Amino acid sequence: MVARIAKQSFESAAERKNTITSIQNIIRCSLTEFEKGAEDYRIFRETRDTPDWGVVRMSSIAMSHQRSEQAELFLKQQMEEYGGSARRQARNVDVSDDQICAAIQRVLNKDKTGNSAFQFFEFLKKYKFCSNRDVFARVLIEFTVKKFGWKAGLERLNELVHKDQRTKSMTMSVFFILEDAWNAKEFEQAEILLSKTKFIKPSTLRSLQLFIRFNEMPRLEIADYCKPMPLIRLLEIHQFIQIPTSTFFSIFDELIKLAGKSGKTENLEELMWKVKANREVSDNQKSILYGKIRHFYKCLNVKAPEKLYILINCTDSQ
Repeated sequence: MVARIAKQSFESAAERKNTITSIQNIIRCSLTEFEKGAEDYRIFRETRDTPDWGVVRMSSIAMSHQRSEQAELFLKQQMEEYGGSARRQARNVDVSDDQICAAIQRVLNKDKTGNSAFQFFEFLKKYKFCSNRDVFARVLIEFTVKKFGWKAGLERLNELVHKDQRTKSMTMSVFFILEDAWNAKEFEQAEILLSKTKFIKPSTLRSLQLFIRFNEMPRLEIADYCKPMPLIRLLEIHQFIQIPTSTFFSIFDELIKLAGKSGKTENLEELMWKVKANREVSDNQKSILYGKIRHFYKCLNVKAPEKLYILINCTDSQ
């Protein structure tokens, strides 16, 4: 009994491996000889189960060859064979976010206007291979902004969201729009337009505004700009946008100055703990920051927390 189960498991694994090898060969062929690859794919589907990721790649190749009807057919067939529109859910498909993004990018590489790629994205959503998430939309919006400017990017993003009212925050897509608007010296106009949308939370929009200003404006100007709202919001940005490691020291430096000049010792103590917990700041930089925190305690004639002196001694001894 055990031997039979083991044999079946081995045969199943071998079959999956053969399936993957076969579909990969078909995909490679389709890149250079699409008609032959498409025919091999049709024959393959008659006897084998095709993984979702393989279907998405074949569809993207068809789309990059300006075969939109065939691209849609590939996706439609897969949906109908595996549950239909009523049962199929995008979250359960056998294709990763990276594979979806790569498929969209493949179409964009052969698409000067972006129209084919946007149509392909609609196909993917229609046949439940993905949903209208920022991780996918950002690929399209970044292309549009770089090619046609932030206004075209915002228009495209509005279209995507209008078609799906369930869409959640489009943080990365908005970042590309704001960044280009800043470079075009039309930042305020973009801010006003984005503040009227529903696909970005006001707090997140504010964080993006701070991040872009922080990278582009002189430090004193950004410090003044941030006074109405704690600059500490910038530290939250790295959760969805990669910030250069060197930037964290500058952020903490400005935060300490703001806290010290405002006379808020509770903010100084909070920053002490945040500096300690931050992994992007080196020990030498932490020692400098702890020293600045101690300086402001002295200026305010307030005794610094005992923990601050322990941290200073620890960093100095390393």
